[in-house]
Formats: sequence, structure tokens, C-alpha cells
Amino acid sequence: MSASTAPLAQAASLTATPPEAAAKTYFFLTGESAYDLLPRVLIPFTKLGLVPYRVHASTEQGAGEEMSIELRFFGLTAAASETLAARCRAIIGIRTVMTVAEAG
Repeated sequence: MSASTAPLAQAASLTATPPEAAAKTYFFLTGESAYDLLPRVLIPFTKLGLVPYRVHASTEQGAGEEMSIELRFFGLTAAASETLAARCRAIIGIRTVMTVAEAG
């Protein structure tokens, strides 16, 4: 397996079922509003070759000092979700991380 396909193999092992019948996992994050927060949040997912089917980021509340980020994925296992949530909690500037799993 080449280095370029290794993340895809890892991502395949993180998914429980094909996307058509897969459960959905939502990640809700809040953090300090910074120009580089969103790309840093995406890094743990992209390292595993995962692509969210929805990304929403906003600084609309209050004075714009806090950013809210929502990421949605198909088919992540509970273990993968917990691992990714822990990696997101370790990102400097992130204040809260919440995950929600919805049956497919």
C-alpha cells in the first residue's frame, strides 16, 4: 500500500457501513474566532481521508469573538467519533466539542 492510499485504508476501517445506509455523526465545536481555526479543525479528519458532507462555520453571535463549527459525516463508528472528538479538543482555541450520532 502506498503512502498516498494509507489514509484511505484507515478511513475505510473507521466507517461502519456504506454511505447510503450509514449512520450520521455530527460534530459541534465552538472556539476562539481566528482566521486559521477552521483549517486546523479539519486536519484530524483530512489526515484520515474523511470528507464531511456538510461544513458550516459562523461567527454571527455576539461580537464575533467566538466561532461555531458544525461538521457532518456518514458512517463513522462510535470509536472513531470519540477519537476524532478527542483530537479536536486538543486543538488550541477550541472551547467545546460535542458529538451526536444518528441511526441510518
